Amino acid sequence: MEHTTETLFSDYPLSEAVLKAIEKKGFLHPSPVQEMILPRLLAEDTNIAVKARTGTGKTAAFGLPLVNKLTEPADKPQALILAPTRELALQISNEIRSLTTNRYPRITAVYGGASIGLQLRNLEKGTEIVVGTPGRVQDHIDRGSLDLSEIKYLILDEADEMLDMGFIDDVKKIIDAANPDKKVALFSATLPAPIMKIVDEQLGKTEIIAEDVPEQEEILVNQEAILLKADDRLEALKRIVDSTENFHGLVFCPTKIEADEVARRLMEDGYPAEALHGNLSQEARERTLRRFKNKLTTILIATDVAARGIDVERLTHVINWELPHNFDSYIHRIGRTGRAGEKGTAISFIRPTIRYKIREYNRKSENVLGSSIKVVKVPEVMSILAVRCQRLEKTLETKDQEYRAPGGNQKEKDIIAAFADKLIATMGAGNTVKALLASAYGDIFDTDRYRDIEQIEEPKRKRDKDKPWDRKKKGKDFESEDWKSEGRSKSRKAEGFKPEVKPGTVRLHIGWGKDDNIGPRELVKFLAQFLKIKGSLIDDVSIKGNFSFATVPEKAGLDAVEKSRKNPELPTITLAHQDKPAGPRKGRDKKFDRGKKQDWGKKPERKSRKKK
Repeated sequence: MEHTTETLFSDYPLSEAVLKAIEKKGFLHPSPVQEMILPRLLAEDTNIAVKARTGTGKTAAFGLPLVNKLTEPADKPQALILAPTRELALQISNEIRSLTTNRYPRITAVYGGASIGLQLRNLEKGTEIVVGTPGRVQDHIDRGSLDLSEIKYLILDEADEMLDMGFIDDVKKIIDAANPDKKVALFSATLPAPIMKIVDEQLGKTEIIAEDVPEQEEILVNQEAILLKADDRLEALKRIVDSTENFHGLVFCPTKIEADEVARRLMEDGYPAEALHGNLSQEARERTLRRFKNKLTTILIATDVAARGIDVERLTHVINWELPHNFDSYIHRIGRTGRAGEKGTAISFIRPTIRYKIREYNRKSENVLGSSIKVVKVPEVMSILAVRCQRLEKTLETKDQEYRAPGGNQKEKDIIAAFADKLIATMGAGNTVKALLASAYGDIFDTDRYRDIEQIEEPKRKRDKDKPWDRKKKGKDFESEDWKSEGRSKSRKAEGFKPEVKPGTVRLHIGWGKDDNIGPRELVKFLAQFLKIKGSLIDDVSIKGNFSFATVPEKAGLDAVEKSRKNPELPTITLAHQDKPAGPRKGRDKKFDRGKKQDWGKKPERKSRKKK
């Protein structure tokens, strides 16, 4: 952690168990944010609202007081920490576990997308700290499995993200459901009006604390995004490294296990890579960083937590193995390159199912940095070989100059010259050069070192020429625009192309389509698993370019809309606008048959009509 004073963690009233855990992690000095927060939370004087960036040590700032105080088993949870995403909830729970060597407090993470049964059992066994996403926490409150009546501490982490993701109503309900005598600590990168309204109306007396952010030099970063499947990321990374002269980059991975795996596979393929994460001892961490700074290792695979405090100048690249869960983290990461007047490149690997994040981050980047994110392809094999050949040509030109230069070992030069003349006389000049290249530099021309990779392109949008990735329709009907983009006129739409929606069902608009490699079978499987309904209840599936339609039971459909609103990892799901019910049109509205292959992509023939 970065620090600006000589304050030690041992200067605070922390227990021996906590100090021992901190020492084990290799930290001596608190970060500036921790210096501001620790005294206040340890004293429990008042509620606080803290404006602080991601990556400034916030988790330890609120985690240390909790593990210092909650050292005895309790019948009901004593602390609740709300986080916007399950990834962050898991990160927080793991980080807090690492802050003590005692058996207590017990920590339980609750979030969507995981077995609720296991969460119920953990809550029933007893836990002192609950870390969770607002939606799942509210679900447990409604079930009666989470009792907040004895909560002493409520932490709201990344409150602005929860606001942006539509969780704010759940947060308000949770605050109201908790013990009224609780102490609240709210953390947010920004403090917009809706957040301040919660502070004023629901928290009572609250101290506002703002991180002292130093002025930063201009970040000169070329931002790029690559759409690809998860299995193709390692191949893409190797191609990027091979196509870059003097690559020296930081690769951010979400988990320690994945960081180790990526580093291992790179090293097996001959790349100078190492992993950096919280499981390393302080000695191993320092050794790894030293090798990276000296360019003995040129590819460092790191987690966000482990990368804090790394200050290496002139990095050529920052690679996001996965896009970070919030934009502040993204900015913090890419700021590691493009410093000291040097240009840098930040590349994010994006799975097709979350391509909408590119549009969201692009808009924010244009506002904050004044630059956009460009969608690019993975370097082609032949272009990589061309770059490597150029490097080899420069190397050979340097060797030639050294050989021709006066001085040096003249005897050695004479032997080389005589042997060269013999080879040329025997094999010819051209064949001699080919043989030497194949013998000494064959690996440079080896195409088998690369495997095939699927290039996924960002589809072009005619309606948004200025921002090709922005699918939002400003002030226009969504369906009418997309019907026109599919080559169908308004008049055809009005003639009744929509299937009739039966009573007890709703028509859903889903933000996945052919462009996302989604077909009818994949969509039905997704909806059946997501909504926990039989596939036979999903009817009238229609797949378009970048969206789809499906008819589902009404309750399941309304649940889908609500879940999609709260979870940014899901496609956007809304109720489709319904015109007057129209009967099925011949050759157009087929019933979805799970056992029969359907040609959904073929357009029906248009029959000429005479005006009456």
